[in-house]
Amino acid sequence: MTDPLLTTAGQFNKVFLAISKPSVVFSALVNQSFAAWDDITEVTWDGLISGAYANIQPHMTLLVGSTAGAWDLGVARIRKAASATKLYIGRQSDVRFANDKYLTVIDDFRPSARQWLVDSADPLIVHMDQDVAYSDQNVEMEPIPVMGPDAVVWLTGANVTHQRNAAASWSPDGHAVTCQWSASGPASVSISGANTATPTFTFTVAGEYLITLVATNATHTSKTTTGHRRTFVFGSGYSPIVNFSLDSLSVVQSEGGASFRITLHDASVLSGTYDMPRVTLFAKDVYGSTEQSFGPIVGHENVIAFGWADQTSVEWLPNHSTMSLDVKGPAFWMQQIDILAAGGLKTGTNSWLYTASPTIDKALWNLLHWRSNIDTIIDVFPSGDTAVAGGLVANNGSLWEQVVDVAGRIYAIPCCDRYGRLCLSIDPQMIPYASRSSIPVTMVITKADWREKVAIEQRMRPTCSQIYMGATDATVAYFSKAPGKMVMRWGAAQTVNNILVASQSQTNQLAGDLLAKQNNQYPTIGIPLRANNRLIDVTPNQYVTLSVAAGDTPLGIVWTAKRLVPRRVTYRRDVRTGEFTTDLECETETFGIAGVTYTPPAIPDKPTPWTPPGTGPFPTLPATGITTIKRFGWDLIIGDRLNSVPIGIVGMIEVPFNCNIDDVKVVFLPSIEGDVVIDIWKCTWAQIEGGVHPVNGDSICASAPITVVDQEKWDAPLTGWTTYCTMGDWLYINVDSVDEAITLLTLAISGLAYQ
Repeated sequence: MTDPLLTTAGQFNKVFLAISKPSVVFSALVNQSFAAWDDITEVTWDGLISGAYANIQPHMTLLVGSTAGAWDLGVARIRKAASATKLYIGRQSDVRFANDKYLTVIDDFRPSARQWLVDSADPLIVHMDQDVAYSDQNVEMEPIPVMGPDAVVWLTGANVTHQRNAAASWSPDGHAVTCQWSASGPASVSISGANTATPTFTFTVAGEYLITLVATNATHTSKTTTGHRRTFVFGSGYSPIVNFSLDSLSVVQSEGGASFRITLHDASVLSGTYDMPRVTLFAKDVYGSTEQSFGPIVGHENVIAFGWADQTSVEWLPNHSTMSLDVKGPAFWMQQIDILAAGGLKTGTNSWLYTASPTIDKALWNLLHWRSNIDTIIDVFPSGDTAVAGGLVANNGSLWEQVVDVAGRIYAIPCCDRYGRLCLSIDPQMIPYASRSSIPVTMVITKADWREKVAIEQRMRPTCSQIYMGATDATVAYFSKAPGKMVMRWGAAQTVNNILVASQSQTNQLAGDLLAKQNNQYPTIGIPLRANNRLIDVTPNQYVTLSVAAGDTPLGIVWTAKRLVPRRVTYRRDVRTGEFTTDLECETETFGIAGVTYTPPAIPDKPTPWTPPGTGPFPTLPATGITTIKRFGWDLIIGDRLNSVPIGIVGMIEVPFNCNIDDVKVVFLPSIEGDVVIDIWKCTWAQIEGGVHPVNGDSICASAPITVVDQEKWDAPLTGWTTYCTMGDWLYINVDSVDEAITLLTLAISGLAYQ
């Protein structure tokens, strides 16, 4: 039910900015000469200026400058605790280190990649974040701390309290999570319930505070993750920024979340900040005579939006100048992060690439925890999907592109809300209709709630004529067509593959729901709300409802509490009146009729195996009396030089003789450095005719597929491989992941043929 205050006349708000000014925890001088700046991972220091190296924490920010506190020579991420002589940073090739230059570590935590390193002696061995060797990290898993976004409180008396809630913290292995909180800032902070999920912080001095949560896997207590947030306590001697205007603010699901633009009328407020400052937009809201804020997170209702400043623009006027800041949410910054190789997990053991029973949430955890530091700086909410896949490795791309790619296997839509919380919610249009009752209705919209006009876009004909869906669980492939085997009268057919499901019936349901979503009769409904209403967002999943009577529109649309899915929310503020309003862009809820099970055409009858001329058929390899007749070699050209090498099965070979593979090579054409992971599957014709094979479990590579990382070629020992093949076996070449820049490569397989 809508709060009556939202319909009160005389609404306005005052908006404020909190721009983080991180503290210096350590500063010193470089004590090292550099012949080159390529791939630097540590730097020697001396000449301590301030702080202590013991205060340096992983994921803090290192500034390198020609003067104290400057960053003109570059910025790096601290990757692990410092020593008495060294600082350890993420791999860098663009920071211009030099002896006696200034090193400054600040308690600023920014989105960053954690790049892996391939062992120079064995390319099948990788280390995460430079030197973290694999032991059991994909079995006993480190948790994700969910501790709430940045907070703003006002100190108007002797003290002010603020409560946080980490009850939603989670571990991908399903174990409980325990909590230990701390705080640092201009004064000591009293914490009640510091070892619970719901601590209360008591502040007595105004200023900016760093809130830290150490989340621990309750079963595997050596597995911990440390999260960091800010609490701004405004009061005497510490005031927010007020001399600015809010130019735009929107949250767009298809773009991954929120962004806003502000104009500063006094650029001096940025003094003491660093590059990429952390910005929180917040308000004091008034409804009639009542000061109160509405929002979806208890204790954070006054926060409007959060992000990091991306770029500035200046308007130079004769009498004064203004500076505009574009502030972007976490999704934007994840789009800017390039990780050197595809992330995700496959079925297997004892490797950074493998885990038992990989799920979407485990694969996303791998990307957000081990391939980046995202889970330490924002809240991440899992999809909750439990379907197990044979492998969930993303296509190469930015961190955000890989997250979207993996999540798309279950039709989850990664999106960050206004607070910067990343939700991995399954698209409500793709959830079975009977299971949607748990999705809340955030607002029942009546005529009294909207201003000006509601714009309803009606689609007059379908745009998609058929969905052909290919899906799989860990071992079995499923196929479905919706609405059936025949296309609809209008639209274009659409093929989707690589969807993760648990059954054929789920595949049919998804195919039908996707067809309905693509042909939504009302794909866009624009609703400008009267009120200052910040309860509605595009994520996590939620509905608003709208009723329309037959006489309300020329089209005679009749809706009774029609459920709408918000896809875009735009906020506007009138600088003259302080009126703050909300505009929604939604689509109507859809649900489809399940598609029909489809069986692809049978594989043609098995051809007669090729026999080398003059040799006759080869018998089964005997236990003794083996005679080597010759070496053999197969060369496969993968790609067309025009498009990226495709993901999936790219070739197959029928083995024409008993043989043992002893050498495999991969070379990129032209000669460029890149990444690719290739698996080779072996199965018999009988298995293929059974309709189940080939699958990931048919791999001859064990847990060591062909893995090229930032190199031009691959030629490594076939350690652990099943290298013997019997005449009549079939080898399938499967590209698990590949750089988009790779358009052509050769795969050479050679060995000894026997009779």
